[in-house]
Parts: sequence; structure tokens; C-alpha cells
Amino acid sequence: MRIDHMGDRGGRGSVAEFLRGIGLARYTATFAEEEIDMDALTHLSDKDLQSLGLPLGPRKKIMAALR
Repeated sequence: MRIDHMGDRGGRGSVAEFLRGIGLARYTATFAEEEIDMDALTHLSDKDLQSLGLPLGPRKKIMAALR
């Protein structure tokens, strides 16, 4: 299921809204520390998410929501 967030530049919401929408708000600080916005998030691979320290389950949820 794809999740779209409207409101910010380019019609995309914030990473915090996106993560909250898929039940992963606890990772918001991780993305903020790395300055990852929604544009950058759409270009991350599973390996990138792993390098941020995200476990397998959350990585798969993020990848599925971005499809």
C-alpha cells in the first residue's frame, strides 16, 4: 500500500508524517540527524536503511510504503 502525504514542497509531506503514518515514528530522529527529507527518502535502498541502523521489519515497511 502506497502512502502519500500532501502539504510540503512538491506535494510531499514530512518524513515525520510518513513514518508516523506507517507506525514507525520512533525512527524520526534517525532520519532528521542524517538530514533525510522525503525526496532523499525515495532514493534510499534497503542497504541505506540498514546502514542507518533500522532492523529488517521497519526497513521492509518503509520500502513497501514507498512503492
